[in-house]
Amino acid sequence: MRSRAIREGSVGLLTLLGLSLFGMVAFWVQGLRLDNTGYQIRVEFPEASGMQPGTPVRYRGVKVGRVLDIKPTSNQVEVRLEITSSTLVIPRDVMIRSSQSGLLSENFVDIIPNQALSEEMKDENP
Repeated sequence: MRSRAIREGSVGLLTLLGLSLFGMVAFWVQGLRLDNTGYQIRVEFPEASGMQPGTPVRYRGVKVGRVLDIKPTSNQVEVRLEITSSTLVIPRDVMIRSSQSGLLSENFVDIIPNQALSEEMKDENP
């Protein structure tokens, strides 16, 4: 009788472990994070060819986020970007463009500042 209880208990624990592992893998695959430390930016493009949710966002060539949502409107396409670092200050005077590179035409959104950030602005909160 005791061995049967141990066996049933171990099957139950193994089932719970499997379900929790499946849940963590599902969150990881979808890119969901429990610690939401970044911020979001809304950008308007004339067209968003090749762009889709999950497309990387780069600032000065370094990946800093991803595309969350793409919504077409009558005259343009509204794209919601997520910047994952809460300490990265992006100046207002930037050029944001959708680009493709590589052999497989990997798409990304590139944020290129037009001028350097002043010393006072480096300490500001985004």
